[in-house]
Amino acid sequence: MTRPVRGIPAWMRWLMVPWSEITLAVALVAAAASPALLSTASDVWDASASDRVTDGVTAQTTPDQAGVEVRMEVVFSGSDDFLAAREVVRSRLSRINALAEPTSTFFTLPGPVSVEGDRSTTETARLLARPGTTEAVTILEHDSSVGDGVLISSWFADQTGSEIGSTINFESQALHDSSEDTDHAPGTGISASFLVSGIYEPLWSPQQLDLPDYWDDLDPALVPRYLGPFQSPSFTLVIMDQPTLAASGIPGWALWKAPVEVMPATYDAVRNLGSEYRSLEASFVSDATMSAAVADLAGTAPRGVQVDTGLFDAMNVIEDAIAQLDEPLALVRAVGVIVGLLVMGAVGVFLVDRRRTEYRLLSGEGERWWRISRRVAAQLTAPVAVGTAVGAALGVLIARLSGPADALEWGSVRVVSLVVFALVALTVASVVVGFAAERTLEPEKHTSGGSLVPIVTTGALAATAFLWSQVSQSVSTSVEGVDPSVIALPVVGLVAVVLSTVLVLRRLVSLLLRWRSRYPVGVLFALRRTVAGDRAMHLVGVALGFGVGMLVFALLLVNTLDRTIDVKLATEIGGETRLDLFGPVGGQFDLPDGSTLLMVQDTRLTPGELRVRVVAVDAGSFEDGVEWPEEFGLSAREVVRLLQSDTGQGVAVVAIDGDAVPSAGAFGTTNPFPFEVVGRVGSLPLASEVGSTIIVDRSRLDDFELERVAEVLGTPVDNPEVLDRYLRPTDRFRRHLITDQPREILEPVVEAAGMGIRSESTRDIRAADADTVAARAVFRFLALLGYVASAVAVSALMLHLSARRRSSALASVMMRRMGLSRRRAARITLVETATLTVSVAFSVVLAAFVLTRHVAGRFDPAPRLPPEVEVGFPFVWGLVVVVGATLVTSTLAYLVESSALRRNDARAVRDGA
Repeated sequence: MTRPVRGIPAWMRWLMVPWSEITLAVALVAAAASPALLSTASDVWDASASDRVTDGVTAQTTPDQAGVEVRMEVVFSGSDDFLAAREVVRSRLSRINALAEPTSTFFTLPGPVSVEGDRSTTETARLLARPGTTEAVTILEHDSSVGDGVLISSWFADQTGSEIGSTINFESQALHDSSEDTDHAPGTGISASFLVSGIYEPLWSPQQLDLPDYWDDLDPALVPRYLGPFQSPSFTLVIMDQPTLAASGIPGWALWKAPVEVMPATYDAVRNLGSEYRSLEASFVSDATMSAAVADLAGTAPRGVQVDTGLFDAMNVIEDAIAQLDEPLALVRAVGVIVGLLVMGAVGVFLVDRRRTEYRLLSGEGERWWRISRRVAAQLTAPVAVGTAVGAALGVLIARLSGPADALEWGSVRVVSLVVFALVALTVASVVVGFAAERTLEPEKHTSGGSLVPIVTTGALAATAFLWSQVSQSVSTSVEGVDPSVIALPVVGLVAVVLSTVLVLRRLVSLLLRWRSRYPVGVLFALRRTVAGDRAMHLVGVALGFGVGMLVFALLLVNTLDRTIDVKLATEIGGETRLDLFGPVGGQFDLPDGSTLLMVQDTRLTPGELRVRVVAVDAGSFEDGVEWPEEFGLSAREVVRLLQSDTGQGVAVVAIDGDAVPSAGAFGTTNPFPFEVVGRVGSLPLASEVGSTIIVDRSRLDDFELERVAEVLGTPVDNPEVLDRYLRPTDRFRRHLITDQPREILEPVVEAAGMGIRSESTRDIRAADADTVAARAVFRFLALLGYVASAVAVSALMLHLSARRRSSALASVMMRRMGLSRRRAARITLVETATLTVSVAFSVVLAAFVLTRHVAGRFDPAPRLPPEVEVGFPFVWGLVVVVGATLVTSTLAYLVESSALRRNDARAVRDGA
């Protein structure tokens, strides 16, 4: 009971009880903070991880792909209604703020075109009107005095004998096959005539190989191609301005294209932009003004509007990843909230134990449980409110510091959830106090619940075995989804391990007590308290073990996942960036630092006709240019040294462990190369997903072929005839430039070698794949659950030891009567706590490692690429966890028990009576 303070009302003293002792206040606030912390962190984690997924997906989406394209069949009537309708569509697109100014394109299907007066020569042409087209071609001749004229290619002019001032006739083709629309039906001969005002260089001519970027923005179907030697191009392009085509009266297509001006960076921004696209799509039907515009553009038989965008595909990828994230995050949050509420229930029990005399008086005066609960609710309202506020702040801060959030995202917090959790926590603690207070008048039953714990443990072990088999039978071997069973397995498994450890520990100590007569009094007391400790102490041990085990499991899995992704990216890409090259061979590369050229060929391996990938490396730059994780084994320098070994019967190669590559054989088909395996590694850059992989020194391979040609000709290798007949084998290989330099630096180097860049793969973009981000976010949040559960367990220990002061002080008096000092009495509690903590912590660290090894293989981002997922046992890390947990709990136990043992003996006997 609190000491009466003169002048302070009783009700105020009652409300101040939770703040009367620092240990009690901290424990109450920490217990109330845990559900709020996990709820808030989950909200921020979910929102920020969704934004991180969005950022990774949009980074792989160009502004053109994320933009919108509106296409419709039209009749180029040239009327005022047509021109006004075109402006209506453009204005509607301009209302979407995220889009740049839309560009309109008019074009027709390919149709016959001839020179007026000469029907004998007819070619296929397509009419195109788009702003900027004239500036994107090379004009050979032009006469500005020809009003409303068109541009034709020099090839078309040569074929038809056209020249500036000639009149060409274009016969339109039907946009679709329809017997109902006779105006558009094939063969109706709807035509238009145009004056030639200029001639341009054909896009497919050798002089136009390096086309401006302008043509990349057009549909490939609008860009003529050269079909082959002595053949015609696919069509000739007739270029004109839009007013000229709009006045022609022929059918065609109108296309409006607007790229994204600023790529949306958050999930909400992407959703909002998608909603605007959907609204645009619906407006062509639901909006009267837009419907009228479509009718004016399409003429008498409108065929509808096509709205295309790559944003919807990106949204599908994002939403799939977020769906993978939501369920496991919700499950982890639910587990955390349940743990927090259980601790709030334990708070109620500890409060009654700590003030048992006071609650006995209340119950003796006839107070029912619900009245006591109401009083306690008022008493705990302030600690719960403070704990909820602290938990919410910590949740946002932790998500910022260790989670996917880049800033303090208060807007993601669901305040309603916080209020609900606070009310539920307050209700749970108050009701538990009310029921426990009514039972204080009943005789205390000293029982350890020996029959209940084995039953619960057996059930947890059975559930663990079931979940273990579920995870084993799953066919998922990638990070494309986080199965709830993967979350449930460590939760249930760790509880089963901790309960089993407590049971085994009690059984072992019981066996030791058979020789009780041989132990000193202090050791005997320590053993007795360990085996006969109350259920609350054992529950604290279970909570602590669960928190520590969950933390170790999550950190192990996150570390394994991160490392596996790094190793797989080193295998797939080879370094920071991989540039896939094309073009003629023969140029000399002056590679900058941090770059190397790998040459790859997929062929056959003998004996066995197995598929094999041959990776030829440049020995001089290989070590400096590639990424070589320690999981690959050996080292890049050692590999280069081995590749330069003299085998005597072929080229030296290094193979991957586990691949079906014999120690000696040959690779290639028409002209096989004998080889000998001089070393094996765990993986290699650019290793194959579908077959074996070997690595060879490029110069050694080329020299071997040179010597073989010379041997066939029977002349020295420096004979000019040998050099004329010699073709380097690696000239037929695919070329990949691995580098840590930006593309802007390497493009001139590649162009100087006479080659171009076909595609680019970067480590950062691949590491930001949506499924990878989702899996990382889930297990980092699981690690947060481990931290919170560990902190909650420490708070529960503080509450328990605080509540046990009365009995500890009384026990101290009895022990001193038996010859034990106060210090030795405090050490008994220290031994009890340390024994329980060490046993539980060691068992859960081992269990976490076993569980991680069992589930880690499911999160391989590229299961067909070597090497396999490896989980190393963290000896040092595990020792730090065990020692750290023991020090924390033991220090708390010693401090609390020491203060209890300093109480006056008479008062200790009176309070304990």
